[in-house]
Amino acid sequence: MAQENETAKEAQETAAAEKKLTKYDLKIQRREEERKKAERDEKIFSIVGVCVIIALVALIASFPIRSYLAVHGTVLTLDGEPVSRVEFDYYYNSVKTNYLNNYGYYLQYYYGMDMNGDMKDIMYDDTLSFHDFFEQSAVEQLRQNAALRKEIAAVGFTHDVTQDYADYIDALGKTIKESGQTVKAYYQSNFGPYATEARLEQTVKNSLLVTAYYDEKNAGFLPTDGEIDTYYAEHPDDYDFVDYRMTTVSAQIPTEPTELADEGAVVGEDGSYTASEAEIEKAMADAAAEADEAVKTVDTDGTLYEGRTKIQSNSYVSDWLFEEGRKEGDTTVASSDVSHSYYAAEFLSRYQDTKPTYNVRLIATQEDNGEAILAEYRAAGGNEDAFIQMVKKYSGSGLGDGLREGVSADSYGDAAKEWLESSPAAGDTFSAFVEDYGVTYVLYYVGTGRPSWYYTIRDTIQSDRMTEYLDGITEQVEVQDPKGNLEYLKKLAEKEETVIEPATKEESAG
Repeated sequence: MAQENETAKEAQETAAAEKKLTKYDLKIQRREEERKKAERDEKIFSIVGVCVIIALVALIASFPIRSYLAVHGTVLTLDGEPVSRVEFDYYYNSVKTNYLNNYGYYLQYYYGMDMNGDMKDIMYDDTLSFHDFFEQSAVEQLRQNAALRKEIAAVGFTHDVTQDYADYIDALGKTIKESGQTVKAYYQSNFGPYATEARLEQTVKNSLLVTAYYDEKNAGFLPTDGEIDTYYAEHPDDYDFVDYRMTTVSAQIPTEPTELADEGAVVGEDGSYTASEAEIEKAMADAAAEADEAVKTVDTDGTLYEGRTKIQSNSYVSDWLFEEGRKEGDTTVASSDVSHSYYAAEFLSRYQDTKPTYNVRLIATQEDNGEAILAEYRAAGGNEDAFIQMVKKYSGSGLGDGLREGVSADSYGDAAKEWLESSPAAGDTFSAFVEDYGVTYVLYYVGTGRPSWYYTIRDTIQSDRMTEYLDGITEQVEVQDPKGNLEYLKKLAEKEETVIEPATKEESAG
């Protein structure tokens, strides 16, 4: 209260003093107030300017901070272990690149998808976009690698990845050079906006360690010859071949009304004609009669089909061709209501493929340098170990030691086919530039391989065992998305939560 009284007294004294001021005094006072205001405004603008400068400095300074957070911030966790943005982007972009390299052309050519567009706008299925699908695939790859790293720690597996990493960087360097991009631009465009060689080094090395363990584990799942023979005996239809002859008789469905036309026939706006059931039945009956005649001469007039597996054979006669007890000269007539056709077929033979394959070591380059590589190989000793070193030098770690088992003669072009079929001796070498592919193949002959079915079954059993193992350890790794970064998880969760109301009686009837 005392303070309020004092303030009121000061105000009264000030008012009294102002009454005594002349007009000149008031003018001088206003000028003084304007001067002080100008000084005050100048100080304010100076302070604001300093604040703006400080803000700009802070913004610029925040770039490395934001970059650090993006690089080291957690996108998701796997059993509580964080996955950074750089690591996640690496797997996301790797999955995306591999998928588009394998299927992008077909999706664009056959389905009209613009695979150069925003992956968030292109649907992979009814629920997920391609962005979501790549996200999901990247997470699954990360889960599998996390599971394998746990196994590595549990069993004490060790592997020096120094040379593997050097080979990776060397191969990547060649790719970057061919692309015409800078190293920085290539990393960012292919592995993510925050990717650099230094930031990805540990991620790549971890991946190389996992790969080494994967290869060792996978080798342990190789089946024995006895297991392969047993598998073949249990699945002969998947690996045997048949020879047969077949004549196709297509029903002549009317393209304009006949005397059998009824209310079921339809004339389209474009003038096209859809035959009635009666017309179709008549055409099929005529085709059946023709097929019954055709089967009598199929042995001479039918088209010959040789070396066909069950899946390669005509689907309407394949089960019949592979029935147990089928004998040479057996015939049948099968029909298709879908294609409105009949198939007159004659069985000729069924057999196991005994044609040998070839085991080789392979170097593949995109330069016409085969003879130069062979000259260097001979200078290095000209033996198998020297060739393996050439594989690593010119093909990188992607081809391992270059061993390819069970390859067919036509695997590497016409010139290589002729060479392989000329009975080369173990240790013989060959090179040719295949212009159609823009690839040079350099081959070291190891020896004759088993029939192709042997390797197919071996690889099938091995793959099934490895898949079962990976599924078993991967399902134990839990994915956590505490910040809600993963769109695919949200969409899948929404799909699961969608309740489909049971249809009413009226809807069911309709």
